[in-house]
Amino acid sequence: MPTIAFKSKVRTVSENCTLNLVIRHRLVAGEPSEDVCNINASPPQSIAITLTAPLMITISGVLNGKRIPQEKLKESNVAQHLVEYLRVVAIGG
Repeated sequence: MPTIAFKSKVRTVSENCTLNLVIRHRLVAGEPSEDVCNINASPPQSIAITLTAPLMITISGVLNGKRIPQEKLKESNVAQHLVEYLRVVAIGG
């Protein structure tokens, strides 16, 4: 059975920066397939999403057309707020 990959995007803009968040969900029934059906939308709300592998979050950034080094991103306020938000949700969820 083909693997189904949902992809959705969230964007927010402030005075100082723009944050684009890309969310990907891969749905696999049985063994993963090399055939992937890509859908540019969120998964239906009726589908319960569970993790069978560790959650992976990748953060990348561009400033004035140049990539920001990962070390700088880790120190940024945006990254720190994201980490704190995920901790709160994990504890409260």
